[in-house]
Amino acid sequence: MDHYSSIEHMPEVNVVFSDFGEEIDDEIALFTTMKTSSNSLWYIVCVPGASSDDPENADEEIRKRMLRVKNLFPFFEDVVRPSRKDWRMMWKNDKNATFIVGPPSIMNETCYAIHSLLRIAPLWHIEPEYFKKFVSIDQYIVMGDLEHPEQSINLTKAIPQNNAALIEQYNEQEEIIQGVSRSTLSIPTNLARNVPMPYELLEKMPDNLKTPLLNTAFEQMVGRVPAHLRYANNISVVNQNTILNYCDESVKNDIIENNGVNAIPFEIRNVIREQVNIFLLAASNEDREDVEYFKRLEVIAMAIWSITDVKYCNIEYFKTFNKENLEHETSAKEKWLQSIKKNNSNLTPCYDLLAVIVKNKGYVPDAEECRAIVSCIF
Repeated sequence: MDHYSSIEHMPEVNVVFSDFGEEIDDEIALFTTMKTSSNSLWYIVCVPGASSDDPENADEEIRKRMLRVKNLFPFFEDVVRPSRKDWRMMWKNDKNATFIVGPPSIMNETCYAIHSLLRIAPLWHIEPEYFKKFVSIDQYIVMGDLEHPEQSINLTKAIPQNNAALIEQYNEQEEIIQGVSRSTLSIPTNLARNVPMPYELLEKMPDNLKTPLLNTAFEQMVGRVPAHLRYANNISVVNQNTILNYCDESVKNDIIENNGVNAIPFEIRNVIREQVNIFLLAASNEDREDVEYFKRLEVIAMAIWSITDVKYCNIEYFKTFNKENLEHETSAKEKWLQSIKKNNSNLTPCYDLLAVIVKNKGYVPDAEECRAIVSCIF
């Protein structure tokens, strides 16, 4: 560890397991930590996440996340060159906080005493044995509900039902981590969903960070989680709430109460219904028969049309709900950006940013306190 000999004396060592590129909250959590931390060493560990249940794809997924960090935070300096499997980057702020970003192998010592371990990503394909190097953890902070792991993507919600190996891996990881943790702080998903990220928070960020994060937020708005994934139905609840809040109040109420009869042209509603049917062809029988899920998908698509005045492509070309299937992606994005800027709209829930807040507070604040902290976090 000779690269880091100048920072070995630091009293506080923290670890974050992150899956950059899935949402925008990992990146905002990192930016906040970089802005606010002092006298500490941070290992930002890029993990495969839940992108693929095939362990053969793990290294490729990790590299994508590393590239995301490098693109958004170009001031990170390569300690090990990018062409190597153990590529890692480092940056130090003006408050004596050092950040090392890399694959799980960046933690290559046999034992670590950790102040805070932040789990803000699924830990698929990381052997439980890996976590035995953490001999003590003062605070184990989880974005997810450890009492009900099936409700949290970072825990077991995204694991395919027939994948017993990943369930076993999760249980063994948790047994090891919690076994050496003095305090475990679990952030329920329902709490996070009540702490939205205001547009003005992104306005405080430099353009080189704000622009790609808004691009990702736009892609999340117009794109639905693939219907074959087991959490696609549940996540549509959050999607609906977020996207409806971009609408004018009268349009929002008409879509909810009258199926958009007054706000959405008849032919648009008809096409949307057909598109939802196509989208759900890949879903499980249970999801295809869920009328509430079908309705949410219709509501979301109507709201997107009302915000952007852009349709998804005609039935003969339509594949799924994503930006590639929009008739005019650029126009849709421009109108959405105008709308959220004008209204200071709430974007996605804060999710991973809450883990940073909990780390700093030492407890899990209620939703009201979290919203107050977010409003003036930096």
